[in-house]
Amino acid sequence: MKIWVLVFVAQFVQHVSAQSFFKTSLRHGPHKVGFKAGVHYDIGRPPIEGQFTRFQQGRAVHISVWYPAKPKPNHPPMIYGEYVDEISSMLNPTEINKKTRNESIHQFNVLLSQLGGDSLVLEKYLGPLLNSATSAYRNALAQSGSFPLVFYPESLHLNNILCEFIASYGYIVVSVSRHGTFLPDFEWQTVSGIETLIQDCQFALTVVSKEFASAGKPLAVMGTGMNASAGLGWMMRNPSINTLISLDGGILTRYEYELIQKSPFFNNRRVTNPLLVMHSPHEAVDAEMINHYPYADRYMLNFPELREFYYLNFGVWEKSMPGILGPSPGNTKAGFEWMARYTLSFLDWQLKHSMQGKIIFEEASIEQSGVPEGLVEFTFKQGIDLDLDVN
Repeated sequence: MKIWVLVFVAQFVQHVSAQSFFKTSLRHGPHKVGFKAGVHYDIGRPPIEGQFTRFQQGRAVHISVWYPAKPKPNHPPMIYGEYVDEISSMLNPTEINKKTRNESIHQFNVLLSQLGGDSLVLEKYLGPLLNSATSAYRNALAQSGSFPLVFYPESLHLNNILCEFIASYGYIVVSVSRHGTFLPDFEWQTVSGIETLIQDCQFALTVVSKEFASAGKPLAVMGTGMNASAGLGWMMRNPSINTLISLDGGILTRYEYELIQKSPFFNNRRVTNPLLVMHSPHEAVDAEMINHYPYADRYMLNFPELREFYYLNFGVWEKSMPGILGPSPGNTKAGFEWMARYTLSFLDWQLKHSMQGKIIFEEASIEQSGVPEGLVEFTFKQGIDLDLDVN
């Protein structure tokens, strides 16, 4: 009897610990969230060299989708380890097994190290983290209706908190794997890298529009760092993109501005739809760089207590895994939660024409909306009417 009690207590403690990894003050919307992921082939483009050797069907693109769903009563929620398992599927689409799971965990550690994180901290919490329940239901039946699309090309296991939150309010959120033009490794800080990611997103848009009858016409794109630059480049050639959300100020660096200018499609006169640009202190970030896009209404939010990668799950994880990215710059959990609220409000305003979503972007509302003092600084720059511009 005592042994059984000890086992129960141990399981209970592990359960509570696991739940804390995804516990936030964010109130989810009225929809349950489904999740589907798989590899699709763009037969008009060459396979990635050295990978997918058994799948010579064109370029393999791993597509992840969160969507409003109707899970059955006995349908269990996903555990976080299922998101991590998808990492190996991005490298080679095959059945999940112990070997592929270990490879996924290894890649998780590699990416964390590349972000300046502490793999020893991750190792300490890895077991409970992988077994944590999320707010998504794998392959659940999609709800009928029409839901706007939000593209967020990011590592899916590092952005699920925000994606689940957005999808619960009636959005279809799409992420794609990032590989190089010909090689497996993504070409960071290159024009070809940006152009390849844009092509992958455009391909994924075609796939998702066909596979989800509920995919609506309004379309937003968002991203961290260079992913936001790719979103901006996509906006310059696809007028159906209604808005762009930049997380961490990637489009505010001189290097990325000079990089995107080298694209054959660069034309800032095509950036006329509203931009939400969130950023934090960084030596390369210059908020005035947004002036290069004068024809769009620009909503600027500075989060002094965040840093670039805390816009991902790490912003929440800092509370449950202290030091996961080194010394904390401040209340990253509160910063992440308000970043998520601003993101959702902007999407509601721009894609669903909700005046309630607009209110939070009125300057006076910063103090009235309950944002902790000093957490957010707001600036608005009104766009120039193209028809009135004489330059």
